Amino acid sequence: MINETINSWIEVERQYFKERDWLLEVKKLCTPEILTIKRTVIPEDSSKVKHYNNIVEEAYQRARGIGATYLICASNWLPIFCLAAHFERLKGIGAVQGSYTAGTYKGLPVIISPTMDSFEMLCGADTLEPEYNIESIDASKFILLKLED
Repeated sequence: MINETINSWIEVERQYFKERDWLLEVKKLCTPEILTIKRTVIPEDSSKVKHYNNIVEEAYQRARGIGATYLICASNWLPIFCLAAHFERLKGIGAVQGSYTAGTYKGLPVIISPTMDSFEMLCGADTLEPEYNIESIDASKFILLKLED
């Protein structure tokens, strides 16, 4: 039992480092794009829900521009997605170790990853879901979005 637990944690750690190394390499190859909508500047004639919907929709439109098949986000994106009308949150997510799929936005998996920096989102179109293959990165298949205040 103890050996199984230790082996499980070792595997989680290996996967984390594989994802982190792949992400660092992708980020080196991508030029970050800043989202034009500011997270904390809510227009007077809007609500937080509408504002967050606009943020997610702008990110989605940029992702769609490269034919993205998934979104990998920092954890602080999750509350923003949760207020988006087209976000379908997966139910029953318990304690997690590492990256996990939190739901979908207009059919695109939204993966929450501890390897992402604050308010970063990587939109990928290299495969149906991330394979974290560091040997075959095509930078034209990714965009790195950053939401800033």
